[in-house]
Amino acid sequence: MVDLAALVPGVSRAAGGRTVAFAAADFAEAYRLVLLLVQLAALGPG
Repeated sequence: MVDLAALVPGVSRAAGGRTVAFAAADFAEAYRLVLLLVQLAALGPG
């Protein structure tokens, strides 16, 4: 799932390879990004 998340601009793999890191300008942007990452995780690879 991290592979899909890493394709999103501004998202990178964190140490360990099983988590991602990102920075957001405000809470609303962070919230939208978290929603997107959750939806990507539900899709799964391939």
